[in-house]
Amino acid sequence: MPPRVREVKKLLRELGFTVERPGKGDHTVFSNPTTGESYALDGADSHEVPRPVWAKLKKRLGLK
Repeated sequence: MPPRVREVKKLLRELGFTVERPGKGDHTVFSNPTTGESYALDGADSHEVPRPVWAKLKKRLGLK
């Protein structure tokens, strides 16, 4: 089961990402100042992250 958006936001912060800016609608743009990576996360905090999005994010971040 994929995690909730709030859990992914917490994980991104733990990995060194910061909130760069709010995006349109429910989007939040995170960036990592040390690696230069950025990622836009969609959804309200209580929503579940869609499985394909979670799989892509895990692969991109090198998580299992």
